[in-house]
Amino acid sequence: MKGSKTPHLALLILALIVLENVHEVYGGLFEPYKVLDIHRRATVSEIRKAYKKLAKEWHPDKVPGEQEKKDAEAKFIEINRAYELLSDPERRRKFDNHGITEDTPNFRKSNEDIYSSYGRFDHDFQDTFS
Repeated sequence: MKGSKTPHLALLILALIVLENVHEVYGGLFEPYKVLDIHRRATVSEIRKAYKKLAKEWHPDKVPGEQEKKDAEAKFIEINRAYELLSDPERRRKFDNHGITEDTPNFRKSNEDIYSSYGRFDHDFQDTFS
C-alpha cells in the first residue's frame, strides 16, 4: 500500500517544481488591483483617483538618478497598464471573470470572411461554359 502513494507524491512534487519555474520565468500574474492598491469592487472614480495619485508619485521625470528613473519607468508602465485594464468595463469584466489581462491578437478576424483568401471564384464562369 505504501508503494502506491509514492508515484502520486512524486507527481505532486514535479507539478510544484514546474509551477514554481513558470512563476519565475513569467514573473507571476499581473494583478491590477494590487498595483493600484484598490479593492475589487472599486468604482471608476476610485480607480481614477488611485491612478492619478500613483502616476504623480512614480512619474519618471520626477525621479533623480538613472537607475531610479528606470525603476520608476517600469512601475509607471505597470500603473498605466493596470489603469487601462480596469478603466475599460469590458476588459475589467474579462479580467474579473476569466483572469484575461491582455488583448491577445485574434488571428481569425471577425470582420473578414475567413474564406476570402482562397480565391475560389476568381475565374470567370463564362469561360467555363464556352
